[in-house]
Amino acid sequence: MTDEVLPNSFMDTRVNKKEVFDVPDIVSGCRFRKSCYFDATVRWGVKAFSTYNHMLLPSFYSEDEYETLSNDVCLWDVAAERQIELKGPDALKLADLITPRDLSDMKIGQCRYGIITDPDGMIINDPVVLKLAENRFWFSIADSELILWVKAIAWARDLDVSIKEASVSPCAVQGPKAHLLLQELFGDWVGDLKYYMFRQTSLDGIPMVLARSGWSPERGYELYLQDESRGDELWERLMEAGQKYGIKPGVPNQVRRIEGGMLNYGSDITSEHNALELGLPKRMVDKASEFIGKDALHKIAAGGGPKRGIVGVELPGPALKTSMIRPWKVRDAGGDHVGSLTSFCYSPMLGANIGMGTMSLEATAPGTPVLLDTPNGLSEAVVRKLPFMKRM
Repeated sequence: MTDEVLPNSFMDTRVNKKEVFDVPDIVSGCRFRKSCYFDATVRWGVKAFSTYNHMLLPSFYSEDEYETLSNDVCLWDVAAERQIELKGPDALKLADLITPRDLSDMKIGQCRYGIITDPDGMIINDPVVLKLAENRFWFSIADSELILWVKAIAWARDLDVSIKEASVSPCAVQGPKAHLLLQELFGDWVGDLKYYMFRQTSLDGIPMVLARSGWSPERGYELYLQDESRGDELWERLMEAGQKYGIKPGVPNQVRRIEGGMLNYGSDITSEHNALELGLPKRMVDKASEFIGKDALHKIAAGGGPKRGIVGVELPGPALKTSMIRPWKVRDAGGDHVGSLTSFCYSPMLGANIGMGTMSLEATAPGTPVLLDTPNGLSEAVVRKLPFMKRM
């Protein structure tokens, strides 16, 4: 896997529009927070929601989202991707303690993928970290109660740092024409912004952080809105300017993220995975300084390394007419259980069924034949190296 290809991720849950808006436990009431873009997403035809970090996350608009994302530009409400802010004299000390990724040399305006590990080296979140100032960081988190863990570590270590969920709501502008749209609105500097870099900026007085990042293999950007009272205004401004580029509302796309080998925390990655099982570069999972889980990961490495790995699988042929409700068992040619498939789709670009899952080490070599225990019966597949397609 290449550097920085695994930002946090989302589930793809589709239901009928009438069912969504008639279910009080999901859309009605205050149990799940609505984002500052919620009213705009309803106006623009959202048909389904999932839940993420105790918020409603749009999960479906229309069947043409894949084509729009691949060819034009999509606007996503990803405000459920919450920001844990660390600020104060010990902000860097705390940030560097909770991840195997070295953050000590981060520059202001830089993002890094930084998995969070527990004392056993197991993964409890996989945020993108943004450095806003020398003593100020945002952890853009996947779906979990990470803030409780961070607060507990700070208390136990008696660190001088403020920890809170920042009032920041990202939206994402993704697709091959995303840079054209944002250059028109913000200036030519957007096109020169390197991957995983950001700049503090504004649009019509609306303050935000604009980062070149996003949960798709397309060229894309995330706009971290810092005045949530103006969410509706920002959404409409982007949609208005984006019409000439074919913009449509969309959601983090399941097919494109699988094609791009982007792992989903909560399914492809869980708290049952240790950091070495992801196959990340060494600089992402180990460093000279102290971090929580270091001893456990060194013990795993000394014992021969991880016994499992996350890989892709491919089934040539027409789309399988089935849905993934729970992980599918993966078997070797002899029928023995060697792992589980946790993401699956049909890829129009590859003309094949593809998926990702965790398998025992002996079954992870590219080209290895395996059998998938699908709801339709056993299907022959072949192990592939991730990503299936590189980032644009």
